[in-house]
Amino acid sequence: MTDPSPSGHPHASPSETTAAPGVATYLEPYRRSREFGGSDGAPFADDLTVIGGLVGFRVFADFVVLGLQAFWVLPGGDVVEGKLHGTAGGDRDEVWLQGGEYLIGAEVAIEKGYISSLAFLSNQHRRYGPYGRGSGRETVRTEPIQGFFGRGDALPTALGVYSQPVQDNPTLPPYFPPYEMGDQYGGTGGEEFSDNLTEIARVKEVRIRSGAYINSIQLIWEVPDGSTVQGERHGGPGGNFHFFLLATDEFITRIDVGAGTGASPVDCLTFYSSRGTKYGPYGNVRGPQNRISGGPINGFHGRAGDLLYRIGAFKPFYPEIPAPADATA
Repeated sequence: MTDPSPSGHPHASPSETTAAPGVATYLEPYRRSREFGGSDGAPFADDLTVIGGLVGFRVFADFVVLGLQAFWVLPGGDVVEGKLHGTAGGDRDEVWLQGGEYLIGAEVAIEKGYISSLAFLSNQHRRYGPYGRGSGRETVRTEPIQGFFGRGDALPTALGVYSQPVQDNPTLPPYFPPYEMGDQYGGTGGEEFSDNLTEIARVKEVRIRSGAYINSIQLIWEVPDGSTVQGERHGGPGGNFHFFLLATDEFITRIDVGAGTGASPVDCLTFYSSRGTKYGPYGNVRGPQNRISGGPINGFHGRAGDLLYRIGAFKPFYPEIPAPADATA
C-alpha cells in the first residue's frame, strides 16, 4: 500500500481552477428531510445528480400506498421517468405540475409498518391526495421537493423527500441540476456505472488501484454534516493501491485520461487540483492524453469490470444567463 506524494506543482490556467462566476466552489447538495416510517425493507433513493426539476409524479394506492414514482425535466427540456418505488397496483393517479408550480410539503401517515396515507402540497395552494385510507398524519414543509428516498420492498414502508432551494437570481431558472455529465474516454468493455451525487458536498479522498492499466477508482465524499460517505469501487481489486487526500479548500479541476479504443481499458489517470497540485500519473502512460477540465469534479461515470474501461466526470452545471436587454433596441 502506498500513499504517493504529489509529483510536481504545475499551475493550471484560471479556466481550470476557477468556478464560474456566481457559483459556489463546493456545490450545495439536495437537502434531506426526516424519514417517516419504520426500518423494514431495503433503502431506496432517487438519483438527482443531473436532474433539473420535478414536474410530476405517479402514485399507486389502495388501503395503503403501493408505489411512488417521480418525473423530472432536464435542462434541455426532455422529461425523465424515475424508478418506481414499490408496486404498480390498486388505484393510479398521475399528476403533472402547472407552470411555476412545485411541491412544498408532504403529509405522511404510517400505520402497521406501511404508508397508510400520503398527500402533497404545492406553492399554488393545491393539495394532491390523500392517497391511501389511513388517518392521522405528519407533515414536512420544505423548499421545492425534487425527489424521494425511503425504505421498502414490494411496498414502501418509509418515506422522506429531497428538496432544493429556489434560486434568488431572477435571471436564472427557479432550480437547476447541480451537475452535468461530461464526455467519456476509453473503451467499451465492462458495465456502465454512475456515481449518485444527490447528497454529496465535496470529494475528500480519491482511491486508485493500478498496474499496467487502471484497475479501479473509488471516491470518499464529505456530506454537509461533516461525515464521510464511501462510494462504490468502479473496477476490480487488482493492481497496487494508491490514494490522495484533498484539503477542505481544494478540489479537482482537471483529469488527464490515457485510453485506447475498442474494448481497451483506461491506461493512465493524472489529477490536478485547484491548488495547482498534480496527483499521479497512475497506471502506464502509453500515448496521447484526453483532458477533462472544469471543476469542482465531484464524481464519475463510465464503464468498469475487472478493470476501469471508460471514464467521464460530473461537473457543475452552469445555467446560461440571458444577456441584458438592449435598451436602445
